[in-house]
Amino acid sequence: MKIKVFIFVVCSMVFLFGCRDKVPQVQHSADTKIFHQIDPDQPMVEQPILIQLTLPEQVQPQLSKVTGVNMYMGAIPLVWQQQTQTRWQAELLLGACAEPLMQWRVTVPLINGEQQLSPYVFEFSTKQH
Repeated sequence: MKIKVFIFVVCSMVFLFGCRDKVPQVQHSADTKIFHQIDPDQPMVEQPILIQLTLPEQVQPQLSKVTGVNMYMGAIPLVWQQQTQTRWQAELLLGACAEPLMQWRVTVPLINGEQQLSPYVFEFSTKQH
């Protein structure tokens, strides 16, 4: 009887904490003022993917690239549009490939005025339909 109650509690906690209404922001590990957010939370191929960056006021993203991690897919350019003083946004559409779960790496070159900063790099994955 105790094991059934334990399993019920564990399953309930997984269910409750696994459901989220809000898309999580991920903080840059090297700079506490840089965040990225991907919408939808679990992107699918052949559907629009919205990527948002929150940067310090004087920092701007440059032409970026998206590359495949677990399969070569070339380099897909990513152009950022400024939404607010610190918020930038880009829309991305990725094609289907042979991998059912594809890993992607986004490399965002950053500048502060004329000064080139180290690029902001993060990864995400897409699923097939």
